[in-house]
Amino acid sequence: MRRNSCWLRDLSAIILVLFGVVSLTAPAQLSVEVAVDDHALPLLVSVSVSGGSAPYRVSLGCRSAFDEPIEVSCDGVESSSVFALPTNRRGTVVVSVSDANANSEALEVVAGKDVLQGQAFMLDGGRFKPTSSSVERPVWDQLFPQGLDEYWSSTELAFLSEGQDLVEASAAWPGTYRLRYGEETLDVFVSGSSSVAIRGMCDDYAPRGLGYTHLDEHFEHMRRVGINAIQFMTEFYMESVTDTAIHAASPFPYWDSLLECAMRQAKGHGFTVMLRFCLGLDAEWPASDNLTDGLQPSDWDAWFGQYSEYVLKYAELAERAGCDIYAFSDTLQTTYVFEQRYRSLIARIRDCFTGHLTVLTGPDAPRLDEISFWDALDYIGIDGSLHTARHVDYDNAANLSTADVYEMFKADLESEILPTARTYSKPVLWGEVYYRSVLRSTYCASGLSI
Repeated sequence: MRRNSCWLRDLSAIILVLFGVVSLTAPAQLSVEVAVDDHALPLLVSVSVSGGSAPYRVSLGCRSAFDEPIEVSCDGVESSSVFALPTNRRGTVVVSVSDANANSEALEVVAGKDVLQGQAFMLDGGRFKPTSSSVERPVWDQLFPQGLDEYWSSTELAFLSEGQDLVEASAAWPGTYRLRYGEETLDVFVSGSSSVAIRGMCDDYAPRGLGYTHLDEHFEHMRRVGINAIQFMTEFYMESVTDTAIHAASPFPYWDSLLECAMRQAKGHGFTVMLRFCLGLDAEWPASDNLTDGLQPSDWDAWFGQYSEYVLKYAELAERAGCDIYAFSDTLQTTYVFEQRYRSLIARIRDCFTGHLTVLTGPDAPRLDEISFWDALDYIGIDGSLHTARHVDYDNAANLSTADVYEMFKADLESEILPTARTYSKPVLWGEVYYRSVLRSTYCASGLSI
């Protein structure tokens, strides 16, 4: 028995020794460290793993109020890796790591960068140089203000000069932007440097997403940020200022159905909806605006006949969609002298459309009082912004205070707009206001010398 007891004692000692060896060589507790490069685009997330048993599986997610959730995962990570998340906007990066023995660790870190309105910033442009070294052109060929759908914008945020490896950009209006070059897309969130209440939004003719169920979510987002009115545009063009034929700008045969559906959905979400009928010249801007004061068709009867046909067609569509306002003419200055033709057309529109009517013009010359049929409409319609160019020269425009600009705009409102509104006892509807986030944007629309 004694010998057996010694054997058991020796065995216990061996077991203790073995356990001691195991405890000395067992891997440390799984630990994860994360470092984020906030200035990179895409966002670069460095993940360092210690402890546990390699290889590791790393999963990353990014949650943002402006992005669809982003998920990235990688197997076989030894100790550290750098992951690129296709965003640079502020959000919560969630990192989860598991080891070969199914131990796991997770952490969250708030990362990303908000760009302020008007701020200059740099993007990694090394991959996106122009195809021709002799031609300087915009790096990003398309830019979308992005909600849950994508909408076209002509705003040019990023340019790359020859020989540079960085894209120099400037932030435009607050919002979420998706920049696309070829197959790559990168996102930027631009936050406002001041509190601005947005009370209208223009949705252009490109039918991307109009009429689909996810547009409901987009409308809900718009309501949350304070928007209560949406302007839908349908565009037509002419080949020349003397032509009589009018052509639809959208090549999509189903555009009218999508437009009607989208306006119905907007009404269902409680928005005030305006349909705007636009006619331009088939040319690049600013030549496309040459119809404003240059439209002189060779046959006015033929032109008004086709114009009226289209206007009435969309009046019926606006009525079916429950549209509130129909702006059926947009800065066609040379046509407004035909008072009786317009009065006749207005009467025909009212036969099929029960909402409010207006035409858009001004606020600069020609004067609003040159239109003599405002009494037949519901609003004095303004197309365009007030600017300080008539008060100061270009150099001094950069030194104006907010109070200075306010007083100049107030004076213009009193002299150029309110007299007509008071004469006809009509409210003013501003169909378009645009001030880019660039220096001297209150001087003129582009902020450049004119």
